[in-house]
Amino acid sequence: MPTVHTGATPPIRPTSGPASREETAAVRERGLARLRLRIPELADAIVVSLRASEPVYSGGSIPPAEAPLWIGHSIDLALDAFRMPSEERAGTLEFPRRLGMRRAQQGVPMSALLRAYHIGGRVICEAFSQWGMEEGLPTAYSTALIDDAWDIVDWHSSAAIAALRMAETELPNRRAGGVLLDALLNGETDPTTAALAARAFSLPEQARYVVVVQRPVEGPAAPLDPASLPGRVHGVPVVWRMHGESAIGIAVIGDVPAAEFGAAIPGREGRRTGVSVAVSGLTELGRARQLAELAVRTITGGGPGLATMDERLPATMLTVRPDLARELELRVLAPVLSLDPAGRDLLLETLGAWLEAEGSATRAAEMLFCHRNTVLNRLRRLEQLTQRSLDNPRHLVEVTLALDAYLLRGGSTYVGGRPPTPPGGLHPPPLR
Repeated sequence: MPTVHTGATPPIRPTSGPASREETAAVRERGLARLRLRIPELADAIVVSLRASEPVYSGGSIPPAEAPLWIGHSIDLALDAFRMPSEERAGTLEFPRRLGMRRAQQGVPMSALLRAYHIGGRVICEAFSQWGMEEGLPTAYSTALIDDAWDIVDWHSSAAIAALRMAETELPNRRAGGVLLDALLNGETDPTTAALAARAFSLPEQARYVVVVQRPVEGPAAPLDPASLPGRVHGVPVVWRMHGESAIGIAVIGDVPAAEFGAAIPGREGRRTGVSVAVSGLTELGRARQLAELAVRTITGGGPGLATMDERLPATMLTVRPDLARELELRVLAPVLSLDPAGRDLLLETLGAWLEAEGSATRAAEMLFCHRNTVLNRLRRLEQLTQRSLDNPRHLVEVTLALDAYLLRGGSTYVGGRPPTPPGGLHPPPLR
């Protein structure tokens, strides 16, 4: 990758290095650990310098809270790259590319982005030099880290600038395409709309698509940093659209099962994730989004979680007709629900654990910290009250769905969970 320059004066880069490979590795790890503890401090120093020298970083086109977050993430990623052989560092370029595209959307000129990377490189190198002096190390140790730091800055800045240039040429089409993509997610099925959106985002019109919905749990949510949304999941690129505090992802999964793709989505504190079944093209994105929204509503408990429609279809059906779900709950579980709360929760908790253990009383007992015979005795008690046998397939389906209906309505979750949020309406709000 070519080296980029902005006029900033980097530290002198001697060519000599430590004599011992083992010593180099040990010093490198100590230095990286020290700088990782200082990431917020270093990011703030870079932001202060940038705002003093580049008006675009202080004039409002970049949200004030965004620059420290993205720069801190860039430093963290650069420190990860130190531990990689040169041939593997290309794997760290996805974020710089996304950063370049983001800055293009914000109207940041190339010179300002270049200066951001060089100020960042200078601050990191000065931190390595300071650490080396504090440790009383020979200069050769810290200068070896400085050499590597500038190589990584060159790689990352070149990737970001290339993405910025490309995004600048594609931006008008992307903005128009984004409106069309939002229309498809809102239920539009016009083939012409799909064709134009496909061209703007380089997406196939016909392919196996899934839609991912990430939304906050009940209550105020922390702002979602777009940088934290994964550009790839399970090796599959994901196009994200923001809708208020929620994020909507579109992915072409090919032959990957939807549930397998969903399982690879990173968990997120304070947010719930739903994944649709696979649909056959862009004109079906609206249906896929609706299914992903329904999948989210099957997550019980008050915290975050992930639900794929492929694995939650029965529970999803209950959210569509809450009146019928309540009727099923009462018809099957009324004798259990009439018990005192402690007795009710004990039986339902045991049933939930037994179902989660796929019918194994031994595994359920381990989950509940009790004896296997205790589990069996509680299940027999439940069978007596409901007059349904768990050995009868039809009865088992009824009992399972009735328990799901109870949990979705707000009943106590099994195995130490918390009360869930009752399901909301069927149709998602339109994207804006």
